[in-house]
Amino acid sequence: MERINRLLNEHKQEFLEMVDNFYDEKYPSKKGKTLCRFKVAGRHYKSDIFTKNYRAFLSDLTTSMGPKAFKKVMGRYVEFNPNDFPKSVLQRGQYEQINDSFYLSTYSSTEIKISHIVDLCEFLDIPLELEYPKTHYTDIARELGIIR
Repeated sequence: MERINRLLNEHKQEFLEMVDNFYDEKYPSKKGKTLCRFKVAGRHYKSDIFTKNYRAFLSDLTTSMGPKAFKKVMGRYVEFNPNDFPKSVLQRGQYEQINDSFYLSTYSSTEIKISHIVDLCEFLDIPLELEYPKTHYTDIARELGIIR
């Protein structure tokens, strides 16, 4: 218990993500990971797979936003050298390069990805319209205050 408490105190976000990913691995949901489609600045991200929309959105933003701004908004999920990611991300190879601009850790929950989209839109002061099919994740988004 002492080790868990230390991890929670010193690395809370990483620890909670690891638990979340471990849970999803052990108890896979029969529902898809579809969360929402969304529209930003006139561009409609309409894939039924949320992660595809997330990546396309980030890729599109790299044309108008410098990589340091991504780092500022998304913190440790963005690195300029993949070796700077935590060991857990490197061991699983859960990162990808976005438009030769930066590396993105994909070792995160859907909730974190949603908050990245919301935070980036707020940072850039651009309108965000979200569309939600009824899923488990819409309930999570409501709990986080992202949707009503």
